[in-house]
Amino acid sequence: MRPRGVVVDAPQCNGCARVSQRGKRCLVEQLIAQSAVDGEDGPASEKGPYTGPHCKRSIPMNPATVGLDLAKNVFHVHVADASGKTIDSKRLTRRDLLPYFKALPLCLIGIEACATAHNWARQLQRLGHDVRLIPPSYVKPFVRRGAKNDATDAAAICEAVTRPNMRFVPIKSREDQAFLMLHRARGLLVRQRTMAACAFRAHLAEYGVIVAQGIHRVDALIAKLDEMRADLPNGASFALDALVGQLDTLNRQIEAAPGEHPGPEGRRSPGRAHRC
Repeated sequence: MRPRGVVVDAPQCNGCARVSQRGKRCLVEQLIAQSAVDGEDGPASEKGPYTGPHCKRSIPMNPATVGLDLAKNVFHVHVADASGKTIDSKRLTRRDLLPYFKALPLCLIGIEACATAHNWARQLQRLGHDVRLIPPSYVKPFVRRGAKNDATDAAAICEAVTRPNMRFVPIKSREDQAFLMLHRARGLLVRQRTMAACAFRAHLAEYGVIVAQGIHRVDALIAKLDEMRADLPNGASFALDALVGQLDTLNRQIEAAPGEHPGPEGRRSPGRAHRC
C-alpha cells in the first residue's frame, strides 16, 4: 500500500522525453530573441537599450534654432536642432528666461518684432546668441491651423527664422528707442492740443462765436476771451478757462521737447500739420 503524501512521477517513454527537451529548447530561444529586442535580461540589439516608460535617458542639447514667444510674465521657447527636429518645448517664467539661455549653447534665436522685443533681443545678444526679429505678419503663415497657442507660435517663429528669404527687423539700440519714444510722446501731445483747440472752438460756436480752422486763430480767440466773459454764463467761463489752461500747458511741453536725434547724425523728427 502506497504512503499518503508521496507523489510518484508517471513513467515516460524515450519519445516523450525527446519532445519535452525540444519544447524547452524552443522556449529558451524565444526568450533570448525577446531579450535581444527590448534589452531586458539579456543583451540588446543595435537598436539600443530599452527606453520604456521606466527608463530615463538624458537627451543631449545641441540646439541650432530657438523660437521665443514673448509675453509679460510667461514665455514659451521651442528648440530645434540643425535638422529641424524638436529638442525642447517648454514654458518659462520671466525670472527663468535669461538663466535658461545662459545655459544654452550659442544658437540662432527668432523673436516676433512686438512690444519689448528690442529689449530682450539686446539682452540675448549680450549672451552671445544670434538674435533675429521677424515681423508678425511674416510669422503668421507658419502657424499651424486650428492650434493657436503659445507653443505653436514659438514653433512657427522657429520655422520662420530659418527661411533663407525671410526679412528681419533691425534691432534698435537704447538711444534709438529713446528718440522714437520722444517722437511718439510729442505726437501724442500735438494730438491732445488739437483736441483741446477743437473743443474750445466748438464751445464758443454754441454762443455765436465762429472762427476758421488753425491753431493760430485759436490763439487770437483766447486773447479776446476776457472781452466775451460778460456775455457768457459762469459755467461756460469755467469750462473755457480749463481748456485754455490745458492748451497753455501742452504748448509749453511741445516747445520744450527736443526735435533732434541725440546721436551724431542729428536727424530731425518729422512733424505733421494738424488743423483745427
